[in-house]
Amino acid sequence: MSKPRVSGGVDSGLMTSPDRHPQTNGDARATEASMLCLDHGDLYVCQDGPRDAPVLVLIHGSASSSRSWDALVPLLSTLHHVVRIDLPGHGRSAEPVGGDYAIPEQGRRIGTALDRLGIEEALVAGHSSGGYAATALAEQRPDLVTALALISTGPRMDAFIAPGPPRSTPRSGHRPTSRSAGSRAPASARATRSRKNSSTNCAA
Repeated sequence: MSKPRVSGGVDSGLMTSPDRHPQTNGDARATEASMLCLDHGDLYVCQDGPRDAPVLVLIHGSASSSRSWDALVPLLSTLHHVVRIDLPGHGRSAEPVGGDYAIPEQGRRIGTALDRLGIEEALVAGHSSGGYAATALAEQRPDLVTALALISTGPRMDAFIAPGPPRSTPRSGHRPTSRSAGSRAPASARATRSRKNSSTNCAA
């Protein structure tokens, strides 16, 4: 079984903000929208373009929705049947049952949604963190995903998390101590060292 083709790219600058107006694909045809009732939570799906054209699935990133692709859909739907899914907890989709947002589970949900729509083969594109869900789908369903495109997807999930403040490190040759300079160790510690020294001397 052949593996899906993979391509990557930078953000096109055409991604738009989510859910402000009724959806259209930029011409006289309205977007066909539906809610899929799945075991793990309802998923909102919208479709554009001819049904007999190759299927292109678009997956948005975190804190976004299917609306982020609005500016691109009029062009893409001239040659493809474009399917957009609001990931669980985003846009109009319900939060996942049990609060499971794990990437492998995201991939399984997308696959289930596409099965419900009767889609057997698709090109899949993921933007930002949506690229991880797209990759999970391609790994789980190589029979379904024929090609994979990643847009502004980092090399790993923590690439989207801002680093914390730098740790302070002791200067070279300086060993940090919990006691201030010139202070004596507690009597119990001095007694312990005395016993160790005595034991060492006896062994010699």
